[in-house]
Amino acid sequence: MIQRLLLVISILLHSLNGNAQAWQKMSPLVRQAAMEVKAPIVLRSPALRQRALRQGVITTIVKTQKESAAVFEKYGCQQLANFGSQLHIVAIPLAQLGRLSLEPSIERIEAGPRMSVLMDTTRIITQAIPANEGEALPQAFDGTGVVVGVMDIGFDLLHPNFYSRDMSRYRIRAMWDQLAVNTLNSQLYVGRDYVGEEELKAIGCPRDGYIQTHGTHTTGIAAGSGYDTEYRGIAPESDICLVCNATSDDATIIDSAEYYKYTYATDALGFKYIFDYAQKAGKPCVINLSEGSFQDYHGYDQLYYALLDSLTGPGKIIVASAGNTGGQPRFIHKSADEGLAGAGFSNYDTNRAHLTLKGDGNYRFVATFTDNGSKKEMRIDVDSLLGTSDSIMNDSIMAGNLKYKIQAVAYPSCYIPSDRCLDVIITSSNSYFGGRDIVTFGAEGQSNIDLIAFNGYFYKGSNPLPGQILTDHSVNSPGSAPSVICAGANSYRTQFVNYLGETMNYPNGTNGELAYYSSKGPTFDNRLKPEVVAPGTNVISSYSSFYLESEGEKTDEKSFINKFQYDGRTFLWAANTGTSMSAPVVTGSVALWLQAKPDLTPDDVKDIIAHTSSHPDNTMTYPNNYYGYGQIDAYKGLLYILGTLGIKGISDHQPSTVSLRPIEQGARVTFSSPLSSPFTVNVYTTAGCLVMTHRLTGDTDIELPRGLSIVQVNGPDAGSTGSFIIRR
Repeated sequence: MIQRLLLVISILLHSLNGNAQAWQKMSPLVRQAAMEVKAPIVLRSPALRQRALRQGVITTIVKTQKESAAVFEKYGCQQLANFGSQLHIVAIPLAQLGRLSLEPSIERIEAGPRMSVLMDTTRIITQAIPANEGEALPQAFDGTGVVVGVMDIGFDLLHPNFYSRDMSRYRIRAMWDQLAVNTLNSQLYVGRDYVGEEELKAIGCPRDGYIQTHGTHTTGIAAGSGYDTEYRGIAPESDICLVCNATSDDATIIDSAEYYKYTYATDALGFKYIFDYAQKAGKPCVINLSEGSFQDYHGYDQLYYALLDSLTGPGKIIVASAGNTGGQPRFIHKSADEGLAGAGFSNYDTNRAHLTLKGDGNYRFVATFTDNGSKKEMRIDVDSLLGTSDSIMNDSIMAGNLKYKIQAVAYPSCYIPSDRCLDVIITSSNSYFGGRDIVTFGAEGQSNIDLIAFNGYFYKGSNPLPGQILTDHSVNSPGSAPSVICAGANSYRTQFVNYLGETMNYPNGTNGELAYYSSKGPTFDNRLKPEVVAPGTNVISSYSSFYLESEGEKTDEKSFINKFQYDGRTFLWAANTGTSMSAPVVTGSVALWLQAKPDLTPDDVKDIIAHTSSHPDNTMTYPNNYYGYGQIDAYKGLLYILGTLGIKGISDHQPSTVSLRPIEQGARVTFSSPLSSPFTVNVYTTAGCLVMTHRLTGDTDIELPRGLSIVQVNGPDAGSTGSFIIRR
């Protein structure tokens, strides 16, 4: 799972410079950009306008009171996309950011930082095989006529996985490489795009293709043909449209002068690019995003959510991964009747702790630090901090030989303004943060309080405090957006054999158990997330040949399943794990559903998921914030769309030991092994009326009425019992 760069809250804690700014209108990244401007430039001439642009731009989402073309032009801004008269994606010259914010018609300027990266048995588990093969269905559902969009990094445009199964059709139609440096004649805001087989094959991979491969894997899961293997994706005949966006994983190849060009507003342009392509092609579209970032109580994503609402609709669906922090205890809840509640905290990856607290009344954040027998305590009263002029605190504390720098900001929740929130960053002079019984974080007060860690983890120390340590509230944005389908991960395969013949064991669960890493809901405003889960553990898909041939040791080489030659190049199949892998399973399944009903909306998809998902853990009540509505079922979803689900006497799955093939008069029923007892075959209309009954003792041709029929086979066991949809 790709995650955006962690937002450094300390940008709120710097002294503001002397330039006039409407700070309250800006999200933190925009504030950071504004504070870095040395002096504003008044645009009195074209030369001054060019000078302003040379200082750089920031890509933002702007909400205005009315149509604002004139005010944007006044400050040399470039309008990149409009969503009605009030919501815009705008490139703002950094030198004009402060002045623009003072305009009365500008309500909010928002941008978030770049994101960073977070099928064989999978097709069996999700019942994609009967849908793909069209066995006793009105047709094969394989993504034909549907665009699968993927925004990711590290695409291999030459991988045979992206041809049709018979290699006769190249299925990648277009790719926007947002990091491309050859932008001659490009009409796009950043980078350039490549359209058509000739252009795409000529470049082979986007700019980051030699250092990344994540997108090659996710695209293969959603839409790969499998070439000559069983590693086929869910929608293997769909058209493919790609956007290679900028993430923190690409930081080494991004010019620092371009830093503010790549925000989640630029990602929104990527969504729009794919949907625009699909619209021109006259096809429905589902987009996969295996990327995300933390939620917050500031409301930094509010305009982003509104923009995603505008982008999605009939035949336009976005699926995003939930995140991979569900196994880390990062959430503490303290009830109002508890006193001091909290836990120990450790972070061995960095020397910093990043925390957010939210309470429904006044409370105090309490931190204790211990070193060499010295114990120091610090308290921050939220209401007192809110009462200061800037609601900001900078402090430091010594405990033994360790020094801690504390930075905090208090603010009302964007969801319930009466709730008090506190963001805290604490930096240790040590090379890592905490350790066993060194640091304790907690809260006290007669309030219900949530404490969330965005890095590290909580644990019960030798003197445990009250409060529940949970893994909840860990779903990432934009999977948390109302209009986005959020996918968590469950597990089946515990191991695989790599190309070296080594058995690699990664036991993250079996029999559909929720993967320990899969992020959990609810959202920060208490909505259900994720909506659905899909297999995400040890999923095999394509890897980039360019990534393989680049220099340097591959830390993931043990995950390579095999290498093979095609057209003079060496390609890979590899096993990966994460909600990055489960999201494209959902994306491919939605593509099959769009093939059956091209005008599905996000709400329609949620309705199908709610009515057709299986329940891997029957001890739980569904929906819930772990599995959502359950595990996606591609075949059962098609039955629901076609109106045949729920007919009394009809199974919601196909039998595994019986096949049904259409013939002139009806269908040929074939059994994989000799029958030990007679079978009953009932034929229904799509309205659920029983019109024929056949009693079989072996392979037999049966008569069917004209049109669409549902055939129910009832055998002595589960493998020989199930339903087929067939057209005569």
